[in-house]
Amino acid sequence: MRQKQGVTTNGSSSPAIPWYEIDVVALVSLEPLDANLFRSRVNQGNINGFLYGGQVISQALSAACGTVPAGQPCNSLHGYFLRGGKCDEPVIYEVERTRNGRSFATRRVVALQQGEPILHMECSFHVPEEGLSHARPMPDVPPPETLADVAEVYRSLPGELPPLIAERFMKRGPIELRPTDPDEVLRKLDRPQRRIWLRVPSAAGSDDPAVHQQILTYMSDYWLSGVVLAPHVHPMPSTDYFIASVDHAVWFHRPARIDEWLLYDTESPFAGGGTGVSRGALYDRAGHLVATVVQETVFRKRKT
Repeated sequence: MRQKQGVTTNGSSSPAIPWYEIDVVALVSLEPLDANLFRSRVNQGNINGFLYGGQVISQALSAACGTVPAGQPCNSLHGYFLRGGKCDEPVIYEVERTRNGRSFATRRVVALQQGEPILHMECSFHVPEEGLSHARPMPDVPPPETLADVAEVYRSLPGELPPLIAERFMKRGPIELRPTDPDEVLRKLDRPQRRIWLRVPSAAGSDDPAVHQQILTYMSDYWLSGVVLAPHVHPMPSTDYFIASVDHAVWFHRPARIDEWLLYDTESPFAGGGTGVSRGALYDRAGHLVATVVQETVFRKRKT
């Protein structure tokens, strides 16, 4: 039996692939099972041993895109994570074609493992049209070419890095990350705000705008929840806290190529009661706001 990355084509499984070995384009490429039914080919775990949330929500968008005509891109999505996904099982995506209008189409996607839902997602697709326009301007930051990669920043830390940090950031992964200020990585922050340039060079192999949108969704889960803990915990990510996304929402404002640099401006307006809200704005090199992201996350101190 020929084996795909992470999951075999007959529905049996193998362990999830570490994030630094992920082929992101392959990750959002699903196996069609029926007109409204799709199955994942690639699995990626998170620090808790569950499926990475960015994988599940980007694959759910990929499934929805498989039921919508080309030329009608996704304009927004909102997903609720219901339970942690198993890394050694494929994910089945069931799409409900809720509405097909002249301008808007709506889809509901349920991600399933062994018959149990792990994600519910609603997404909207909109035929592009003319209208009023304004956008929050991009902050003034150094260009990515002048900045160090996040692995180089961590290497400058005195002493030995915690194993989790070394595993996640000392190896080059599919996403290139360049913080606009090394202090946002090297110390606790005075306020919950971080900015980073990111891109996925391997996405250059695809000219499909839907694929770039799906990978943008995958990327939008990186670096976001950590801004909640940044004024409280260092270094991040931390094994001292159990971290799990509750929901994740993205509004797509304009097309963007994900193999080119995007600035991710993230902040947290609130944390309390065991949860925190983070939001992010993604800008292209020309300063255009291409997407807005909001996420709520659970943070629980682990018992010793």
